[in-house]
Amino acid sequence: MLTDIPLKQAHNVLLHSRLMVVPLRDNEVPCGHVTIVSGMFFGKPMVVTNSRGVHDYIEDGKTGLFCEAGNAADMAARIESLLSDKALSSSLADHGLGFAEAHCTEKTVLNYFNRFLSELASR
Repeated sequence: MLTDIPLKQAHNVLLHSRLMVVPLRDNEVPCGHVTIVSGMFFGKPMVVTNSRGVHDYIEDGKTGLFCEAGNAADMAARIESLLSDKALSSSLADHGLGFAEAHCTEKTVLNYFNRFLSELASR
């Protein structure tokens, strides 16, 4: 198992993967965002633990599939559905990439801060 590998190596693994799985400890964990967005930009369908920290990124059945925290059988079933259903995998990957391109780029961040500063100046 690979852990704490350099970003370039992690991206290489992701590039050559059919899908991505983001298992989180429980449904209250507020992490996984960078991993999810990377998967989206690489056009990978994904299974993600249904945790409150990822709801801004994953819409179940549209940008990814949720699995129950701590439920290995549920996670395995979601993974199997992605491996066996090419149309579902393709749809999730396409919607995930679209989400990332619309909401997770440097340009999006700059536009947000410019709007914020304009609103602040107009007060």
